[in-house]
Amino acid sequence: MASGVFALTLFLLCDLALGEAGHEGHCPWTNHWEWSGMFQAQEGDWLSWNVEKGENGEYAEDSMKMIVLAGDHLEDLEDMAENLFHGNLTTASSGAVLLPGAAYLLSFSKDLWLSQFKIQAPVGGKLAFFTEHLPQEFENKLHYLKEADGHDVEPMEEESSMECAEKVVDSADAGIERVQEKRWAEVIGASFLTIIPSIFGIAVLAFSFSKQLSSWGKQVLLFANSGACGVVFAAAIFLLMPESMELVSAGKEEGEAAGVWGAAVIGGWFLGVLIDHSCSIVTWMWAQKSAADVPQDECECNGKEVAEARDPEIAVNPSSPQEPKITLIEGRAQMSIAGPVIFGDMFHNLADGFVLGAAFKSCDPSFAMKITLVTMAHEVPQELADFMILVHHAGMNWKLAALVNFLSGMLGCA
Repeated sequence: MASGVFALTLFLLCDLALGEAGHEGHCPWTNHWEWSGMFQAQEGDWLSWNVEKGENGEYAEDSMKMIVLAGDHLEDLEDMAENLFHGNLTTASSGAVLLPGAAYLLSFSKDLWLSQFKIQAPVGGKLAFFTEHLPQEFENKLHYLKEADGHDVEPMEEESSMECAEKVVDSADAGIERVQEKRWAEVIGASFLTIIPSIFGIAVLAFSFSKQLSSWGKQVLLFANSGACGVVFAAAIFLLMPESMELVSAGKEEGEAAGVWGAAVIGGWFLGVLIDHSCSIVTWMWAQKSAADVPQDECECNGKEVAEARDPEIAVNPSSPQEPKITLIEGRAQMSIAGPVIFGDMFHNLADGFVLGAAFKSCDPSFAMKITLVTMAHEVPQELADFMILVHHAGMNWKLAALVNFLSGMLGCA
């Protein structure tokens, strides 16, 4: 996730550098103040600069630098403000009078909910303020600048770092829209690439019809199953469960987070059990309903086909010792094994599709292709394992197993 966010940030910065090179104004913001504003008041009138505590009972900052100048335009006063900002500052406490042409460090009263500073409008009535922080950060109930009679004074002209931030967001949104328009084909292509491992089992099955390879495969299968179990448990216990606990704890109390996490773990286990039992019940009812209508010789024939599917050596050498024939009812009943495998593979491929979509939407093309290759790499053993379970344990015909595996892989394109 962090890599995706980092890649998105780099992409947006590059997009902004190319697309906004000719932008006029102060963006990117390089001034040492965050905000500046020009105000018009009646000559000689008194104004109050108001700094409030927030709802949490604290000021947004303990102090703030401020430059007060008299002039007609902000741009004409920026050089003077820059010099004053780095010069000697006069500390001003709540209730102090601020004079134009000076630089101040406003010190806020910790005992009061409001700190006020007085300013008298100069000749011409125009006042310019340059502040270290946004004045809106210190607003709660009162406007930051008021006249003596309590009316708000709004700026004639103002500039702030927030304007540049908003333009960054707008440009980022526009960049994302352009990416979405031109990269949808890449996402679909990458999704189809990840389907290739789902038909990998067909090639493996073709080799497995060799008697020597079939015998060797049976010996290797024992170690492969043990290793696969270890990988699944290790990934769950050392990676998925700790990461999920950390993520679900964000913004929650310890007890609430533990409850949500525990419910999710138990719910995930229960969902697998529910799918298993549902498939068992459905396939058993299906078999019971149709078994009486199937002739005995067809049952025996189906049993032979299932035996050949589970052991390719039988198909190559019919005289070899065969497993007991599997009846039609037993063959269909073993679909309860295939059901959880197929459902699990469907959700797995759907999650892979989400990951690929997010990668191509938010990351640069090279990073997105790395995600695609990584997805293909982990799909090869996983899809091969699914195929072997469907054929050797669920008793499915290898053609049907390959088709089902391929269709579940297509869900990643959704």
